Amino acid sequence: MSFQAAEATDAKLHGLASLLHSALEEPGYRRNPHQIYENMDSDPLIGTLPDSGKPASRIELLQHVSKQRTNPSAIPDEVVLFCRANLQRGPLAPDADTATLGRVQSMRSLVNAIADPLSGLSFRNAEALVRDDTSGIPDAATKLARQKADLAGKNLSHYQMWCYPAADFRNPFHEIGTSRTDAVNILGLGFYAYVAPTAEVVRWAHALRPLGSARKPTAWDAGSDKGNVYWRPGGRTYRLDLTGYGVPEVVHNPIKGEDLIAPIEILS
Repeated sequence: MSFQAAEATDAKLHGLASLLHSALEEPGYRRNPHQIYENMDSDPLIGTLPDSGKPASRIELLQHVSKQRTNPSAIPDEVVLFCRANLQRGPLAPDADTATLGRVQSMRSLVNAIADPLSGLSFRNAEALVRDDTSGIPDAATKLARQKADLAGKNLSHYQMWCYPAADFRNPFHEIGTSRTDAVNILGLGFYAYVAPTAEVVRWAHALRPLGSARKPTAWDAGSDKGNVYWRPGGRTYRLDLTGYGVPEVVHNPIKGEDLIAPIEILS
């Protein structure tokens, strides 16, 4: 299973694996500038050739970028488009639909989602609302009730959400520790550790709404964004502070404020 194997099945694709390897290089990631390519090349959930009911194959990506063979600088954008068209194609994650799911993301991305044009809120007003709902309320139950009311009907993410199924719904943050550093390390959020170390990070827990589903992520879900250079195939987060895996992870569609079951809190 590899891009080279996919390329070998069609003479018209000759040389594209090498072009893709170069196009997805991320020089800023010193461990391995070609990590994004290798994630896509080694993901066991992605096949070499199309297979009904399975995630899009490597040959399909090569075919998609082949139109830019003479314009390699455009290949990364084509990879982004391909990945966005093939999200959540991995296998369903067992029991995730009924589990308590933990989520960690930046305050800015949360506010951006809440300030969606349909919400009627400006970015500034959305941020003020979130800060008012997360600060100065010591009682978790009161904080949760207020957030569910104030954020009802509002998406908490613009895009699909990456989460982890909590082992114990009564203690949904046990897996990720109590601090920002713990969460970033265990969840492999290298962007917040190395690129944006001062960015505010928030956590919460939620349940999927009826008929929702969660799936194991593939390399197409991780995409080719610079922040995802820290992602690794395998269905578990890749810790930053240890050589090994952290916790199981799933992807699913955005949830709304009424789906919260543990309040949004700023990690310090």
